[in-house]
Amino acid sequence: MQCKLLNGAIVLLIGPSNSGKTTLLQSLVASGQLLASEIISSDDYRQLVADVDYIDLSAVEKEDEDIVYEAYQRISQQAFHALHTIVEARAKLNKVSIIDATNLRSFERANYFEIAKRNHVPVQALIFNTPKEQLLARDQVRDNPRGHKRVLQQFNTFKYEVKAIKKEPFANLYTVQDAEEIQLIREPNQLTLEIENGVDIIGDI
Repeated sequence: MQCKLLNGAIVLLIGPSNSGKTTLLQSLVASGQLLASEIISSDDYRQLVADVDYIDLSAVEKEDEDIVYEAYQRISQQAFHALHTIVEARAKLNKVSIIDATNLRSFERANYFEIAKRNHVPVQALIFNTPKEQLLARDQVRDNPRGHKRVLQQFNTFKYEVKAIKKEPFANLYTVQDAEEIQLIREPNQLTLEIENGVDIIGDI
């Protein structure tokens, strides 16, 4: 599938854990279609602010779950605060930012629409339509499994949000089927287009 990548866009990858978001981005970097610096990963920012990208609640004693979950929420809050700061800085410079996170809830996506509006850049989306069975199977073999319960929660949230996502003000939106290959077509920067020989500009400037 071909996807048009708009100049300076904020691109949201939308899908549950294990839906193939990071794998796709790695392949696009390997093929030279994306720069590694254009990828803004929530896991990376959790590590930057707190030295961990995930806390496995299934390994926590029942009586400690609430405490550990609250700590993880604080980590995520600070991670996304830092992430949004970087996305805004890139938007000011008209640089593409690909957001590698689940982006499942409307209030999460709303942050990027606000950044885009302030900086006059478009927001695009790639929706990852991966079957539930595949999500669960992949979770079994990843280094840090998210857990059956969490994956199902994300899948159900995703299914509930799909209609709302399609009504949000994305400049364009693409649905990626499981393991589908993507070809990015970059929009040229209008500020750097060369004027062909023989063009005359007449009048006051």
